[in-house]
Order: sequence, then structure tokens, then C-alpha cells
Amino acid sequence: KEFNTLLDDCNIWREENPIADRIRLATALENFRKMRGVGATPVEEQVMNWHMANLEYANATELDDLSLAYWDQDDEHEMQGDHCFLPGGNT
Repeated sequence: KEFNTLLDDCNIWREENPIADRIRLATALENFRKMRGVGATPVEEQVMNWHMANLEYANATELDDLSLAYWDQDDEHEMQGDHCFLPGGNT
């Protein structure tokens, strides 16, 4: 829940600031994380690290290589709906 709140903070900030294309997503997430006190305990930090790694996996690059302005530009093309398991694959 907190990670999504950080992403919401990033989205609001980039809509209000024309310099968002010059700011790295990792920098923005870290700044909002500190402001909100997210990841203060070791367990919370591990959860945040997992979410960050998952976001890097989904974007196929490190968060330092993504701009705040364009990191999610392909979201409108993603497949919608729940994940499911297809026995035997999708043949």
C-alpha cells in the first residue's frame, strides 16, 4: 500500500512540474519515501526493496535509468485483468 502511495506522489509531482523529465524515478521515490517515513524498520525496508526490484524487472532497467516523466509510458498497452495459470501453457 505504501509503495503505491509513493508512486501516486510521483505521478502528482510530475504533473505539476515541467522538469520531471530531468529527474530520475529512483531519486523521486527515495525523496518521497523519506518524507513519508516509509521503510523505517528493517522489514519495511525489505518490502520496499522488493517493490523496487519488481519495478526494475517490469521496466527491464534500473530505476536510476528511468525518468520520472516517462517511466510508465507503456502502461496503457499492458494486459488487463487478473493473473491466471494455464495448465499446459498457452498453446
